[in-house]
Amino acid sequence: MDDMPILAREDEEFQMLLDVTKEFPRQSGSIPQKSGKATMKVIRDHLVENHHFRIAKLDAKIPEKGKMNLLFFLKTYTPTKLQYSLKDDVDTVLKITNNAVGKATSKKIGDKFDELEQLNQKLRFATVVLSESISYNYPIDIREVFTLVARKKRAHKLYLRETVMKMLEEGELWRTREWEKLIDYLKK
Repeated sequence: MDDMPILAREDEEFQMLLDVTKEFPRQSGSIPQKSGKATMKVIRDHLVENHHFRIAKLDAKIPEKGKMNLLFFLKTYTPTKLQYSLKDDVDTVLKITNNAVGKATSKKIGDKFDELEQLNQKLRFATVVLSESISYNYPIDIREVFTLVARKKRAHKLYLRETVMKMLEEGELWRTREWEKLIDYLKK
């Protein structure tokens, strides 16, 4: 933590945390499902709007995908196209989480990546964690992992604006600088 700067209001990672608090109430499902869906949408929106990546829409059909929610970076993007082929159209697959997940879910992500790789060996894979406590017992270690914000402690209700603001004001959020590393990884 000593080499990480404290998260500032002007940091894109902070804006993503706030955007999740706005998107969270619009989602359906349990709290973890709503949080995960909101985080995936927010990170996708930031990658498209601020960094101009070609990413399939969240409702695009990728028949080989299965049930797991993933982001698919496309070789070429056609705004009107709603179905893509994993083999012909997709370059990179991302799994987005609000925070790290337990061993069982990490295994599911790894198994899904392996399954998709069997269909296209040229795919690249990465997991993006919006925010995680530094002492988490089960950090994700599947392929490339980018944790964008570090926290000293577990955060309850990080999907609420007041929680994010309080943690920022108390200096409990740090920039890992992995957002920039993710952007560089995706540009390769």
